[in-house]
Amino acid sequence: MPRGLLSCCIAGLFSLWASIAVASGPTSTIRDPLFGLSLNPDMGVLERTDPGLISRCGIGGAGSEQRSWVFAATSASDGEYLILGGLARTLHGSAAGPWIQDWQGELVRVNEHDCTVIDPPREALMYPTAASIPLTKAVIDGLAANAVYRLSSAFGSRERFVTELRQQGVYPEHAQLKPLRDAIETSTLP
Repeated sequence: MPRGLLSCCIAGLFSLWASIAVASGPTSTIRDPLFGLSLNPDMGVLERTDPGLISRCGIGGAGSEQRSWVFAATSASDGEYLILGGLARTLHGSAAGPWIQDWQGELVRVNEHDCTVIDPPREALMYPTAASIPLTKAVIDGLAANAVYRLSSAFGSRERFVTELRQQGVYPEHAQLKPLRDAIETSTLP
């Protein structure tokens, strides 16, 4: 085997091994499903999703395990709307697969009758009338304001939250993300 090809194969195998090692080890960051912000879930301020809610909503299904957090919540006349996101892995008997990031998250509506998984939160926020359950302006604004409040609290201030959004290149500039921008700009947190 030519030396260059051997070096390439070794580098490729090392890269594959490193990505497998990272994927199977504990994950130190998660991605917020609204802004796309990477953050440490152990910051202590993020609310863990009740496992009973995950089960009730049918998130992940049989043979999977979820580590989920609530990124936003608001109430409406037809129920409570929650934006959830986190990690998932498959279970095969006593063996567990690697934790995998849930890049889109879930927007759910919970009421006394049922739990309905609507759509990925960012898509639903960008196109509220096209969501599987159309979203009202009050629900959109409530979710956006609560997300800004929760993430600002997680980072210690609105200013640090905005700095982190800009550093990670995920500040909501897109016109369809105006509710998120408005929530940041009108937040009363310092």
